[in-house]
Amino acid sequence: MKLKIIIPLAGLAVAATTVAQAHTVAQGSVSLFDTESPSFSGGSDITNASNFTINDYQSNNEGLGVFAGLPAQDFGSLSFSTNNGASLTFGNAVFGTFTSSQIVQTSVAVGAVSYNVIGVYSSGTFDADAIVDQGASLGISFTETPAFNGSVSDSATFSTPAIPEPSVAALSAVSGLAGLLLLRRRK
Repeated sequence: MKLKIIIPLAGLAVAATTVAQAHTVAQGSVSLFDTESPSFSGGSDITNASNFTINDYQSNNEGLGVFAGLPAQDFGSLSFSTNNGASLTFGNAVFGTFTSSQIVQTSVAVGAVSYNVIGVYSSGTFDADAIVDQGASLGISFTETPAFNGSVSDSATFSTPAIPEPSVAALSAVSGLAGLLLLRRRK
């Protein structure tokens, strides 16, 4: 009797894994840059600032993955507070919209600071709104040269991770639950 249960459940687990590998939302990345100098406040230098303003954010036209073929974009000015994880939003009709939920400082050194901004992305008209509410991140670095009183520059990479589509995630959850039930039946 146990063998009759094991074979269908093993088949379901293999099918879920195969489908998960075949149906993921593709990963992608695009570089962003400020055509002007960013500014900061709430601290004596960029390493302890709490507010940043990027004056003219733009992307290049060399996106990878889901952003391949995306023409260069202009996002205008944007500001964020390191004390408010939900303070950064940017986008346009072509690119789509990114809204932050968490801002984490990833490194700090004399004259330099980096953040990982985690949030949700929904794409725009460049891919016919194919990506909806997908997790994404913006890795952004600020440099002050010379440190403590110099000009500030920034660079950033926006990326979306490869994740299973919702139907695949549900199938994977079902196969995992079936596996747990099998283990419980064995005891």
